[in-house]
Amino acid sequence: MLADGTLVEPQLALYGVWNFENGGSLLVGDTLVTPDDFTSRLEGGVLVQLPKGMSFRGTAAYDGVGSDDYEAVTGKVWINLPLN
Repeated sequence: MLADGTLVEPQLALYGVWNFENGGSLLVGDTLVTPDDFTSRLEGGVLVQLPKGMSFRGTAAYDGVGSDDYEAVTGKVWINLPLN
């Protein structure tokens, strides 16, 4: 909480997928896909809420930690404006 009443909230998350039974490779179209035993996604962001109710949230994520052949970077932005 800042002196003027603005709330700043950092966020950090780690999501993981553990494949207990690896069923082997699959053919998807012309691509051979082999599931990894473990993959994860790391996500971080910040929420800023102003005293009068307006807020902004932004996040960025990196997906593919632990994978040799997959990676993705994503981002999201929210802006909330009070109507009253």
